This record gives sequence, C-alpha cells and structure tokens, in this order.
Amino acid sequence: MEKSVKESLIQQLNTVWIFGYGSLTWNPNFIYRSKKIGLLRGYVRRFWQGNTTQRGTTEKPGRVATLVGRKRAKHPPNKAAPHRIKICFISAYRKSIKIIHFIEFYIPYGQVWGVAYEVEGHEHVLKALGYLNNRETQLGGYTTIVTNFYARGHSETDQPINVLLYSATSENSLYMGPCDMNNMAEQIVKAKGFNGPNTDYVTKLADFVKQNIPEDKDHHLFLLDRLIRNYSRSRETRLNSHVYHEQMNDVITDYIVDPVVS
Repeated sequence: MEKSVKESLIQQLNTVWIFGYGSLTWNPNFIYRSKKIGLLRGYVRRFWQGNTTQRGTTEKPGRVATLVGRKRAKHPPNKAAPHRIKICFISAYRKSIKIIHFIEFYIPYGQVWGVAYEVEGHEHVLKALGYLNNRETQLGGYTTIVTNFYARGHSETDQPINVLLYSATSENSLYMGPCDMNNMAEQIVKAKGFNGPNTDYVTKLADFVKQNIPEDKDHHLFLLDRLIRNYSRSRETRLNSHVYHEQMNDVITDYIVDPVVS
C-alpha cells in the first residue's frame, strides 16, 4: 500500500472502512467496530488470481477471488436496472430470410456483494492495514483501491461509504486469468497452502453468501462451488475405491501365501 494512501485514510477521523469480498467476509482477523453488508457497483467477483502461499504452492498454485471491472450503471445504485438484450432468430432457406422470433432477456450491470468493516481508532487502523498489507499485498499480489460502497437497504438519498479494498490486476505475476470452469475447479481441488485447502476458500465463501446475502446471485461463485463439491466427492469416491481394492488385494495375497487349513 502506498504511504500517501495509508496516511490519508488514517487522517479521516481515525476511521477506515475496509471491504471484503473473499475470505475477509468470513475471516477478517482484525478488530473492527461495526460491519455492514452491501455492494460495490461496476465490478464482478472472479477467481482469476493465483496464490502460491495461503492457498497453493508454486508447483500447484491455488485460485482466489479478485474483482474485474464492468461498465458502471447510469441509473441510481439502488435500482438494478439491467442491460436489455434482444436476440433475433432467423431462418435462411433458398436465399430467403425469415424472422422466426425474438428472445428478450436482461443482463445485470456489474456488482459484487460483500462486507464492509468499520475500523476505528489510530492504533486499530494501523494494525489492520499493516496486517492486510502483508496478507493481501505482499503474499497475495493485490493492490489497493478506494471506491464507493452501498449498504444493504440504501436509498437514492443515502451517501455511499468510501471503502478500501484489495484487488489484483493482470499485471501482477500471480494473475492466472479466466479458464474453463471445470479446469478451474480441478486446479482448486488439487491446491493447498499454509492456510489450508484451496477448496475451503471457495466453499466457505459460497456458504457465507448463501446464508448471509441471499440477494447475491453470483453465478460464477455458485457454479464453481458446485463443480468443486462434485469433483471432490468424485475424487473421494475414486480414492476410497482404490483403497478398497488395495485392501482386497492384501486379503487375497495373505490367503494365497498363508491359506487356511481345514
């Protein structure tokens, strides 16, 4: 974190709001005065950032969440007015073109839900930012952003809260970017760091969102969570089957080597 950014935040009445959209939602690990559930506009959450410390290794890097910018809405942030898209299905036969029908659907503007923590007091702010600078920047490859946060239930007249958050860009060396979701799930299932399995990072985040933020329809997170759980069950079944066959082979071998005499 740049020194000027830290100093300017500390000078704001010794209070800083920190936004979490990944493991900070369920494991902030710093002292805070209050917290609010809400959203940022203009971003979506994606598991495109690599991790070789907390949730992976250099040989098998894990994947953790970062924010990807999306076009900001022109409407007030409390109204989820989406893009309106029309798709026209056309039939072409013997050089004649016939419009069959239109399908109309909506694509929401980018938004990401999470938790904003209010850290109050000079000492607590210094400790929280120092801890996060190590956890997110030095170990995680993230940079700091200050943006607007809209608490759950905000109205058009409510002022947004300035929050600090950590996000990764494609320029950092750990950035992995998008890939096939099945491949992404497999990478995560096989990765483990000093904070535990990479799967815990995703499944705990998905569980937290489902239980505490039911209005969040993060299809990327929920699809990845489902693929990981299915892949983990399938992998466990294969391992159990392999162990069972090995045990049966040992029993058969023991019987052949030392048969029972009737």
